[in-house]
Amino acid sequence: MRVHPRPIFISVGTNWCQYCRLQERKTYTHPSVINQLNRHFYAVRLDAESKEPITLAGRTYTYQPTGTTTGNHQLAFFLARTNGTLSYPTVVVLNRKFELVSRQVGFMEPADLVKMLDTTVK
Repeated sequence: MRVHPRPIFISVGTNWCQYCRLQERKTYTHPSVINQLNRHFYAVRLDAESKEPITLAGRTYTYQPTGTTTGNHQLAFFLARTNGTLSYPTVVVLNRKFELVSRQVGFMEPADLVKMLDTTVK
């Protein structure tokens, strides 16, 4: 990031989310999406239920249990929360300063994601 600053594309989801898996299979494998992400972004997948701490912009985010076998990662909650609720999949774009530029909740077709990425890059 320090040497080659770019916006960060974050795909927030879970392993059990059907629409997350569909988006991974259909949208993220499309050549135009791959081209846009590779040329202009650092792309990251964030498992919203990950138990590993993650440090971003000097702050460490951790897993927060919500029940005996359930919970969410603080970073997922911070990035993907809409009206206090997490929804999957959620696509988030942060600028080079780690500020939120764009958030899109729900499954995205390849053409829609490319359009969003084009708007973000300009």
